[in-house]
Amino acid sequence: MTIHKPVLLNQVISGISPLSGKIVVDATFGGGGHSVALAQEGAIVFSIDKDPLAIEEGERLLNQIACSGSKPHSLDPASFSFPSGGKIKLASGQFSQIQKMAADFLPADAVLFDLGISSDQLSSKRGFSFGKDGPLDMRYNPDIQKVTAADLLKILSQNQLYEILTQFSQEKHARAIAKAIVRQRSLKPIETTLELSSLVSSIVPGGKIHPATRTFMALRIAVNSEFEELQEGLNQAYLAIKSGGKILAISFHSGEDRIIKNFVRSHNLIPFKLIRPEQNEISQNPRARSAKLRIFVKP
Repeated sequence: MTIHKPVLLNQVISGISPLSGKIVVDATFGGGGHSVALAQEGAIVFSIDKDPLAIEEGERLLNQIACSGSKPHSLDPASFSFPSGGKIKLASGQFSQIQKMAADFLPADAVLFDLGISSDQLSSKRGFSFGKDGPLDMRYNPDIQKVTAADLLKILSQNQLYEILTQFSQEKHARAIAKAIVRQRSLKPIETTLELSSLVSSIVPGGKIHPATRTFMALRIAVNSEFEELQEGLNQAYLAIKSGGKILAISFHSGEDRIIKNFVRSHNLIPFKLIRPEQNEISQNPRARSAKLRIFVKP
């Protein structure tokens, strides 16, 4: 894991600035890029991640970059201070529990969601990437989640598989893929990433993205209940921020963005900005090409 520059970083910072002394909940710590940048600008950041490996690596890396004169407090090894006066408090858990987890830091000035999957998770052999062979797992937190992607492929009906692929990733070849999965599992269970990737690639024609991209996305969302988690996370964020506070949400596909837009309308929030990455950022980081940053304000 590395502290990296995440998507739309400058836009996130300017969307909350001035940051000195402000309380920001980073609901998706990931590689730590947003949290570190916010703390370096003077914000008090409460960072959450459901992936225990992200928290473990985050603590190790933040120990390296936190100023030498401000080491983690002996009574709170997950707290880090920066020369700007900013701080980061790391916590393991789901952002659907923001109010409970961040109670000592609330009300907050802003809550940030950087949705989707991190580069570190994609590079691991945990089943997230169709380019790396490994168990078809896809759980963010195996300690508390029991059902893997391989389990879903074994137990879901053809129609249920079709619905997941259609609803979660808008896969145009969903019916053919679901049928092929059911046919293949009658011969041998699909248990590895390359087995699934090869099967889907034999059905979906090549294009700008890998043929298995949408299938892997849909399974990941289903395994981790990501849409339900996002809905509750937004509800929690609304309750966690003060009047005039902001919610910033970076989404990467239409399903996430639809949930965010519906939430804004249902809570009568004030749309502040819709921001897309500029071409130079996309050139440096292709992952940014589908990113949308929505900023909205609590009345």
